[in-house]
Amino acid sequence: MEIGSGLITRAQYIYAGFALLFIHPLAFFLILKKTALLQRELKVCYFINQVQLAAHDVWGLLLYQLHPLLPYPVMHCSGFACGKGWIGAGVCMAIEASFTVHSMMLIIATLHFMTQRVLEQGSRLKLGQIGTYLFLLFLYLFLLLNVVGCALFARDSPDWERILRSLSNLTE
Repeated sequence: MEIGSGLITRAQYIYAGFALLFIHPLAFFLILKKTALLQRELKVCYFINQVQLAAHDVWGLLLYQLHPLLPYPVMHCSGFACGKGWIGAGVCMAIEASFTVHSMMLIIATLHFMTQRVLEQGSRLKLGQIGTYLFLLFLYLFLLLNVVGCALFARDSPDWERILRSLSNLTE
């Protein structure tokens, strides 16, 4: 387990460095400089989504580092945030769920703005600006219940030490 876990951790650090130094800056440049024809709302959604993805790379690849512990249906955190005991399991899962909710909400908002743009003016599906924002706000608040659930109900397994020992015995 140590060899595989070490390789995964090293690969996460390499990918995080590459993504944060090359991929995300390139995406920011393309969004800001090469999307003149995009509607303002879409450009803002794409930009915010890219900021969220960069922040998630910092969280997921550097601070959190979540690994599945197969064959068990559990995850193990080895990053600075939870591996060192700085943040509890519930808060770590809530942060991870928050990134998921925000990325999904940005995709939904982008698709909604694009759909509203192509609908005919008299369509019953076309919402006004207030209706659009109320719909997106309701959906966002509904999805945030997932974050609250993670914060309230995610816990460390009482047998986590035994599970880690049994996994290291399997690899020997």
